[in-house]
Amino acid sequence: MSRINLLGILCLMTFTTLARAERVFLPRGNLFTPLLADPKEPRLSAYRVNTTYAPRKTIGASVSAGGEIGILRDENQLSNPQWQLGLSGGVFGEFDLNSPLTDLVSVDYSVGFPITFRQGKASIRLRPYHQSSHMGDKYLAQNLFQRIDLSYDSLETLLSIEEKTVRIYLGDEYIFARNPAHLKQQLIHGGIEARSPQPYHAGPWGSVWVVAAMDVKSWEEVKWSPAWSLKGGIEIISHTRPGESKRSMTLSVIYYDGFTPFGQFYSERISYWGFGVSFSL
Repeated sequence: MSRINLLGILCLMTFTTLARAERVFLPRGNLFTPLLADPKEPRLSAYRVNTTYAPRKTIGASVSAGGEIGILRDENQLSNPQWQLGLSGGVFGEFDLNSPLTDLVSVDYSVGFPITFRQGKASIRLRPYHQSSHMGDKYLAQNLFQRIDLSYDSLETLLSIEEKTVRIYLGDEYIFARNPAHLKQQLIHGGIEARSPQPYHAGPWGSVWVVAAMDVKSWEEVKWSPAWSLKGGIEIISHTRPGESKRSMTLSVIYYDGFTPFGQFYSERISYWGFGVSFSL
């Protein structure tokens, strides 16, 4: 099925459901569960990483601030499927902790307007978004890099199937406007996530789960060479009252190998491992 046909079907589903929906403004939570291991998923996080830009190695920090909020949702349980219109945004910063002044290496900004659908265990995220990337001034001056004014608009389509302990997802992206203009436009994206069947502890702060995830991206620009992102650790989910969305904190170890996901270094290969914390709001 072509992207145009899929987009047309999703738009038809949206307008058909709108006519009979019980619409809720600023709903709690999201119909499409955020991706656990994708390094560019908007979230609040901070990681200490040991990074290798061949042949150079350094210790750095990878931080992000962002997330997704629902703007309008159909909460009629008889609707098939449910839908939500939302707003997502994120800032992703990379710091070189080995430099004298802890230089900011690069920072990426993204903003998107996800349209999500859910029917039982299946969910779809259709997200048009914009990203722009910038290098840190001190890092640029000290390393004499020629800056690339990287920015693009992309359409992400992901299908996710969630069972009790395992989730799989698959989709792609199409970059329809980009600078520089020679950037290739196709990207394939998929992954798998797993969690323990039962919490290992349920105390006054919440329940504790063991989680693990793998995210894979393959981009035409780097000759389809895959980029692997792995994450494993524990997730603490807060206790909530009925109808409230769940908030969580994840303490995890991460590993990445592939084309650089950060800004204008996209053509370089990078590997890193580290540990840190992320929050789901």
